[in-house]
Amino acid sequence: MKVADTMGVVYTPPLIVRFMIASVDDLLKQKFGKDLGAAGVHVIDPFTGTGNFLVHLMRVLPVAALKRKYGTELWTNEIMLLPYYIAAQNIEHEYFEKTGAYEPFPGLSGNLCRKSAARVAAHPIGGGFCGVRQGGRKARGAAHRL
Repeated sequence: MKVADTMGVVYTPPLIVRFMIASVDDLLKQKFGKDLGAAGVHVIDPFTGTGNFLVHLMRVLPVAALKRKYGTELWTNEIMLLPYYIAAQNIEHEYFEKTGAYEPFPGLSGNLCRKSAARVAAHPIGGGFCGVRQGGRKARGAAHRL
């Protein structure tokens, strides 16, 4: 639990996630005359965890909007290695389920870990991600996507 406390790890229940997505969609319609599926509406989840928000968003987007947005308007970031990989699996699986085609998700990044490398390296779960030194050796195979 110490890593969770230090890194701010929290789990948002699906009911809350769906409420937040619906609320943002309503506000976009009221204030801008657009919805979450509209072209030009970018979505970013800067602390994606296992991809819960984006997966639920993908479930409510029409297939045509999802195909358009998937590579160009959906963005996530995760600095911890295990949730990063789980998010990639969850997001790519949801895309496959919805469209019937597999596409790697280009919008997932671990780049912010470079800015907080010292903090990440201090935690046993985070050490080694994005080339952070662990146990006196530089970790190989940076796990981020550009």
